[in-house]
Amino acid sequence: NLCAKKAVMSGLTLHSNIARLIDGHVVLNDKGVEDGAVGEIVFKRALVILMCSTYRNQLLNVFVRPSLVALALQMTRSFRKEEVYSSFSFLRDVFSDEFIFFPGISLKDFEEGCFLLTKCDAIQTTQQEIYPTDKGSVVVSFLSAMFRPFVEGYQLIFRYLSKETKEAFTEKQFIPGVRNYVFQLLEKGTTQCYEALSSDMQKNALAALVQLGAVKKKKMSNGFSYSVNQEAIHKILDVFDARTPVQKPVAARL
Repeated sequence: NLCAKKAVMSGLTLHSNIARLIDGHVVLNDKGVEDGAVGEIVFKRALVILMCSTYRNQLLNVFVRPSLVALALQMTRSFRKEEVYSSFSFLRDVFSDEFIFFPGISLKDFEEGCFLLTKCDAIQTTQQEIYPTDKGSVVVSFLSAMFRPFVEGYQLIFRYLSKETKEAFTEKQFIPGVRNYVFQLLEKGTTQCYEALSSDMQKNALAALVQLGAVKKKKMSNGFSYSVNQEAIHKILDVFDARTPVQKPVAARL
């Protein structure tokens, strides 16, 4: 078995065309990426970022529970445990097709995430509240940042469905439609979420909306068609927008 450092160095050597090590930091190899028209630049950068994200995504199910607690803690405007759990439960439902969860144990997943964060001294918990510690603020920020592309990507996909789809559509219409929508936003610089170009993320987001009742899936003779419940989509977007991540003060060490 390789140690972590040797494994990272081996991976960087294998993919030297994608990333490299500079002053102890792993950075994207953007040599030649900035050459060409805007659309070509976006395309080149998307290839690099999506390649890196496939490696990152292999690790995410290991971190998903503590990371969603960390993200919920940043999205909640108070330290009250019930409000943090509400945000956690919302994220868990939205990402139910993206990560591995068993049904009916949302509270158990939340408690497991809290336990792991407490174990590494990232948070302190009381019966009613959850606080990030001074030592743990870096951990909370790292874990939430790891999952932020999914939050931003899903928001973009939901906004596409709320703005661009007025009639029933098939998956073959949905995938290129949302991809073009995101690509245009990337060209304009409105977003930097290249992960939203992933067809896996697009399909999982659509499946999640079906489970949440915001999109109706109907079997047809040649496949399935989908129709959007605009009121439900807007409610989900409102929850995302209302829970804008905020930087919390840390708790003093006991």
